[in-house]
Amino acid sequence: MPIKGHTDKTRLPRQGKIHLGIKKEKAGKGGRKVEYPAATDYFVCPPEITPYVGEEPKLLTVMLAHKTPEEAFPEWLKCYRASGLFCSGDGENAKRLVDGDYQEIVCPYQDCEYYLAGECKPVGTFKFMLPDVPGLGVWWIDSKGWRSGMNIRSTLALLFSMTGNLAGLSCDLKLVEEEAMVEGKKKTVYILHLTSDLTLREVVAGRRGLLALPEPEPESELGKAETKPPEPQGEEISGGSGSEDLGEIEYIDDMEKKALRQKLAAAGVKKPLDEWLVAAMNLEADEKGVVKVPRYLMPEIMEKIEKEEIPF
Repeated sequence: MPIKGHTDKTRLPRQGKIHLGIKKEKAGKGGRKVEYPAATDYFVCPPEITPYVGEEPKLLTVMLAHKTPEEAFPEWLKCYRASGLFCSGDGENAKRLVDGDYQEIVCPYQDCEYYLAGECKPVGTFKFMLPDVPGLGVWWIDSKGWRSGMNIRSTLALLFSMTGNLAGLSCDLKLVEEEAMVEGKKKTVYILHLTSDLTLREVVAGRRGLLALPEPEPESELGKAETKPPEPQGEEISGGSGSEDLGEIEYIDDMEKKALRQKLAAAGVKKPLDEWLVAAMNLEADEKGVVKVPRYLMPEIMEKIEKEEIPF
């Protein structure tokens, strides 16, 4: 029997952290050496994984381990002191170190003295697996960069809207050199980009395959797997008594449909979403006029919107 509040709580093992820079030293006051962080154009990896990813990799093949963008890339306001984490919050509530213990407080966010002083900053932690590295668990990369956070967050949101589940998707994590204005001066920065060589159709097809893996083949009396042609996987097709069940179609949920409705409205579509889907995608509505949208059609729908191939 499961223990309520105990055995229903799990977490992925943490393998380690990958950094976006190194520590350097410079002469401080009184001739003392002072450490400061310096960004690199490569991922700084622990030595135990460099045989698998390289000494100074600029690209990592990663596999997403969590279902939602919020789980894969949690973001918090964080303020550090020499002793470690001093305060963390979400813009409304925070936990701050007071007399050696963390206490819950109301997060002042942009009115906070530490935020105004530049000591409290948004920090995103990208959590992923390295499928080509031995071991089970997730690796972490912390990023304080606005551009990097926006890139990771937006790509994860797009993939989630297409698939409904990020876990198991494979992507390439890159460090890309870009120019940025920092304190009024042009500076070279290194930005995280989450990309894929697959098309959106291939990503969605891969997700459907992960959700409908074939059953193991039964063994024959001789102990060998019986050889028979694989059954195709796909949507359920009705065609009389001789038709085969090719699997169930996965449909987008109400929240995703609401987001799609907003995208169409922004593109100038005045017709109701369900009517547009009937006209543009040849989908059928039920007796209440509601259309169920198969998830595998989302890339084609998004392509029509982006190319403004909208009938009205």
